[in-house]
Amino acid sequence: MTINELEQGIRNLIATQPMITAGPSGEVVTGVLSLIDAFRNLDFKLQTYSSPDILKFNLTGEVQKLEANFTNMVCSVLQERGINIM
Repeated sequence: MTINELEQGIRNLIATQPMITAGPSGEVVTGVLSLIDAFRNLDFKLQTYSSPDILKFNLTGEVQKLEANFTNMVCSVLQERGINIM
């Protein structure tokens, strides 16, 4: 699962069940959306980094690992709370 798929799943969940943000899992859902926004900012800053050097290459690989770990963690945390966005 990618960040885009994760965000789309959460947005669909909010659209179909708007009270999810007010319930006990509301803090988790809004927190995940905030982390997705922060991840997008990090990815954008990395893509706009001016020189293609070894730092940019290594950080790109680490961001991809971070994306995979983040999406897996979020899916498992949401499933623990009874929310399935798959």
